Amino acid sequence: MTHQRPDRSTDPGLLRPFVVTRGRTKPAQATFTLITQVMAIAPAPADGLDPEHLAIMRLCAGPVSAAELAADLDLPPGAVYVLLDDLLRQGLIAVQNPRPTDHDDVNTFKAVIDGLRAL
Repeated sequence: MTHQRPDRSTDPGLLRPFVVTRGRTKPAQATFTLITQVMAIAPAPADGLDPEHLAIMRLCAGPVSAAELAADLDLPPGAVYVLLDDLLRQGLIAVQNPRPTDHDDVNTFKAVIDGLRAL
């Protein structure tokens, strides 16, 4: 049995990512990754936001990753980053990027190995 993908090119509800972001391909100021945590810190204004921005605000009632937002909105991560940047510059969301860690720390590896051996 072959699975056919629906022809989304004729879907009237389909908006191309460049339309959603108004042609922007990168955030203006902030840096986002797939594991960036986002949370709404202010109520969405009654007007002035696009439907995609409002959808993000609804999804961000609690902490959520940028990857989850992209999946829930069915948008590429890059488009979500642009939309998040808009909301961040308006003071509507808070963003927490992962802290850089030293992945070459030998003590960390030893602790993990010791923990696994203890199992």
